[in-house]
Amino acid sequence: MRRITLRSTLPILFTLVVAVGAQPSYALCHQSAELTVTQGEVKTGFYLKFSNYGEIATHVAAKVSDSAADWVDPQTVDFGTLAAGEEKKVENAFKLAVPENAVPGSYRLVWSFYDADSPTQTFGCWIYIIQVVQKTGQSGLIQVGLDTQAFIILGAIGVVAVLAIVVATMRRRAAPAPSMPLSTAAAHMYCIECGSPIPLEAAHCPRCGTKQ
Repeated sequence: MRRITLRSTLPILFTLVVAVGAQPSYALCHQSAELTVTQGEVKTGFYLKFSNYGEIATHVAAKVSDSAADWVDPQTVDFGTLAAGEEKKVENAFKLAVPENAVPGSYRLVWSFYDADSPTQTFGCWIYIIQVVQKTGQSGLIQVGLDTQAFIILGAIGVVAVLAIVVATMRRRAAPAPSMPLSTAAAHMYCIECGSPIPLEAAHCPRCGTKQ
């Protein structure tokens, strides 16, 4: 079995970057980068890059671990055998799919590079800090809880009630006034002889003198 000395493994560097708009980052263990994602989001376009600056050919692989590991597919990437001084990049090495019910907060995603023929021989690791934020609803509106929804419903009911009162008041004001009965002073009767109108209290017709 090949023997890899500590001196030969120290110069071995690797990078893990997002393919869109990111600059390569070179790091050994305990280096990290941050990535912000939303609940239910799926990100692709990641690639893994490894440079073998060792003195011998090495079968390199990478595996993922830590709290966000279950969101990654695949969880192991095989680079194959890299000659001394050879560099290899694996495009779209993995996909990150955040569950819809993921609790907003901070998670860790750790990719460890190791000798596939000797799994205990680790060259380094890259730590991603995954910041999960709350998902927004349709049309960019933030999803509201039950308390807020109840408040909105009650407010709508109140507006409808006020509008109903206003409409009823306007209809009441617009209703025509009831007609008044004719005054008794304006009432009259007609003469039995000549037909002329005469007051109700008249005993004789003012025109023809006929007794009523």
